[in-house]
Amino acid sequence: MGSITEYAFKNKVVIYFFLLLIAFGGVISYVNMGKLEDAKFTLKVALVITPYPGASPHEVEQEVTEVIERAVNEMEYVDYISTSSYAGLSIVEININDRYKSEEMSQIWDVLRNKISDASGELPEGAIAPQVIDDFGDVFGTFYAITGEGFSYEELKEYSEYMKKELLTVDMVGKIKLFGNQPECVDIIVNDAKLSELGVNPGLIIQALQTQTNIAPSGNIELVDRYVRVSGNSPYGNIDDISNTIIQVGPEQFYLKDFAEIKKSYVEPAQETMNFNGSEAKGLGISAAKGANVIILNENLNKKIAQIEANLPVGVKLNPIYNEAKEVEAATNTFVINLIESVGIVFVILLLFMGIRSGLLIASGLIFSILGTIVVMYAFDISLHRSSLAAIIIAMGMLVDNAIVVTDGALVDIQRGLNPKKAILNVSRLTAMPLLGATIIAILAFLPVFLSPSTAGEINRDLFLVLAISLSLSWIFAMTQSAITNERFLKAPKVIKEDPYDTKMYILFKNGLTKIIKHKWISTAILFMLLIFGFGLFGNVKQAFFTPLEKSYLVVDYWLPEGSSLNKVDKDLTIAESYLSENVSEIVNITTSLSQTPPRYMLMAITQSYNSSFGQLMIETHDSDEAVSVRPEISKYFAENFPEARVQISGYIAGPPIPYKVEARFMGPDPAVLRQLSEKAKNVM
Repeated sequence: MGSITEYAFKNKVVIYFFLLLIAFGGVISYVNMGKLEDAKFTLKVALVITPYPGASPHEVEQEVTEVIERAVNEMEYVDYISTSSYAGLSIVEININDRYKSEEMSQIWDVLRNKISDASGELPEGAIAPQVIDDFGDVFGTFYAITGEGFSYEELKEYSEYMKKELLTVDMVGKIKLFGNQPECVDIIVNDAKLSELGVNPGLIIQALQTQTNIAPSGNIELVDRYVRVSGNSPYGNIDDISNTIIQVGPEQFYLKDFAEIKKSYVEPAQETMNFNGSEAKGLGISAAKGANVIILNENLNKKIAQIEANLPVGVKLNPIYNEAKEVEAATNTFVINLIESVGIVFVILLLFMGIRSGLLIASGLIFSILGTIVVMYAFDISLHRSSLAAIIIAMGMLVDNAIVVTDGALVDIQRGLNPKKAILNVSRLTAMPLLGATIIAILAFLPVFLSPSTAGEINRDLFLVLAISLSLSWIFAMTQSAITNERFLKAPKVIKEDPYDTKMYILFKNGLTKIIKHKWISTAILFMLLIFGFGLFGNVKQAFFTPLEKSYLVVDYWLPEGSSLNKVDKDLTIAESYLSENVSEIVNITTSLSQTPPRYMLMAITQSYNSSFGQLMIETHDSDEAVSVRPEISKYFAENFPEARVQISGYIAGPPIPYKVEARFMGPDPAVLRQLSEKAKNVM
């Protein structure tokens, strides 16, 4: 394998040209490549939501949930199914087995839709068609709260829709989702006294409304040589149309408004509501397009938002809740600092042991290896995110190994009086294959992460790829860039040394190694004792594959007993929000979500589907240390003031969202026995 070095010597201009390309290409690639907070991975979860108005939870379970569950169970891809049956609503959560890759998920979701479509015919009359939600894992990393002091709900909704329409035109924007919108409805409040007086059967009202809203074909009329379509009943256009609905009672006719009050309203209980620092708000989540640089996206959004705000009335504000670009910028800045520190450390250490020239040459190899890695990442659409940045930082300690071996070997031969070029070629021939083998072994050490079929493997897929790219390039640069620069800058000493190892450091090392070998049994015993001691200490090491993230946010999940009113949840959290804002100085903003969590603003955020007994506070502090320090105080406040509630205070981890560290599940046909067992388990825990 010495031929690669020989080629470098014969074609120095070509090598220098490629080095120049890599230097400029690395900088350009770094500026333009995709930058995200976390690696993209597919949450292999889908929801099937089926409304069944008027049904009790038991009826929903028996008539809807079980029908959907049986249909889904026919799919071979399913890992497990979790169902929730509420009054008038069925929610079925389908979790797909981890062994299926992200590329297969689109086909799996198509199969799921077909199964649900086939099962819809078995649902009872009155059940609304099931809705399949498979974009459960979409991340809306830029999340705003739209508030309007003194503005009505309708006005705030109108401005929210306007902002969504305008922001969708921004370059690099993927999707935009609004949170906190309530479905509109029309309330018909019947006066029972007038109804009895006029002798109107309530069933006639329903019949008349259904007749008016049903669209039936009315045919067409032939006039001369063309057909004219005949229009029958048209749907209601406004509240007045509904008020003027004619109710036929025998020979008499009445208007609906004669005995009922008709007004525009919203579905209750609310499906999703949101407050920001005590004010009613609408959430606006923005996701980045595939491969987008969220830092550039943030700049584009800020420019567009400045234009939009100029057209908004005074009082309507767009308040940032979570900004992925801010987190990414902090992470990339840390990476640049780590790179500078790594190069500096390498240079200082090598300066002490190998001299200033060798230190600079090896440090330059480290820089070219990282720049080359960034070029390849950009070419293969690998973004900078938590996993890929971690891979580069891990690799920094190994990228100099090949260059050190080549440079040190050449330096020793040059000190013995050998011609620099011949010395470098000789070292390359002797070390190329062993170094390549060592590089491959180092790469293969991370291969299990890449091959893991789990979500953890998908998250860390780029970790292996970036390590493989960087370590491979370090070997190539050691055989080429290091070789030609060593010849250029490593000079033969004025005094030739017969033994380059005849120095104080090497003599000290030699004497120590000789004593260890001489007393091999004692040395082996000491090493064995250290091994046992290490195993003993290993039990005290904290074990966590995914470590907690340093975020200035924490979330408070709040559950009241099942069946509690959403208004009660709202009242409790309003009291808590007011107290925390006034008495905990570390808190900057509090975002309250009722009945379910907001759009997934961060890949690691835990989501909660619709539950009328649920609410969440998303609390922002000044920094990550404060987010940790305020937890005991918040926990104590909720325990003392809301003892009937179940409260969970948590942060975020660098991995798949895990709601609980320990979970127990009981399965069986008798609900009473299941409740009894669950209560016993709660008492034990």
